[in-house]
Amino acid sequence: MFRLFYFSVAILISMNAIPISAQNVPDDNEIYGLNPILFNGKVYNYFPGVGVKGHQYFEQKDFVEGCISIRGTKYEKVLLNYDILNQQVVLQYGDQRGSNRLLSLSKAWLEKFTIADEEFSLIQTSENQSEKLIVQTLNHGQLQLHSHWTKKLVADISFVSNNYLFDKKKQTLYLSYKNVLREYKSVKDILSLLDVPAQSKVKLYMKQNKIKRRTKDQDKLIALLNYYNQLDR
Repeated sequence: MFRLFYFSVAILISMNAIPISAQNVPDDNEIYGLNPILFNGKVYNYFPGVGVKGHQYFEQKDFVEGCISIRGTKYEKVLLNYDILNQQVVLQYGDQRGSNRLLSLSKAWLEKFTIADEEFSLIQTSENQSEKLIVQTLNHGQLQLHSHWTKKLVADISFVSNNYLFDKKKQTLYLSYKNVLREYKSVKDILSLLDVPAQSKVKLYMKQNKIKRRTKDQDKLIALLNYYNQLDR
């Protein structure tokens, strides 16, 4: 009887000690000194199988040096990549144990980022004000042109393979005006954003430079938008 009593007391003491010891275990911020604004997101864990051809990233598998703007603060010389399959911005960093970690950054606070010389922004779409779309910024000013890039994982139907591969990245053009995105389909979409005097000037510029209304030529569109952005208003 006494043995059973002491055994029960020992179990109760050990159960009560467990949460106390757990409270003394430091979290990642205490161990690594991570900035809670920069290191805000989820562990990135998308790794295609060995037999899959290609990759899910914008340009290359290797992480390259870039910068990030989060809630008005700019962080430079960080290792980044852009997963256009899953639409995730991935940060690579090293912990104090010498291990590399991958973090999918939260879009809630992320404003823009640069990878190598390519600049990207997160802008709300006109269709869904609660959703931010990642776009490549192609010019600057009040009226901007952007590219949204996507990629799919498809079956490889060649005679020598039954695996999967990533297809070529695809581009959708967008216009942004007053920080709201709308898809670009023709110059009519540009003209609809302008007042009557600006429309007349832009139409004259198009005529002088032989720009067709349904053009998808990025260089011509960027030149057209830059012309409008330089107008006296």
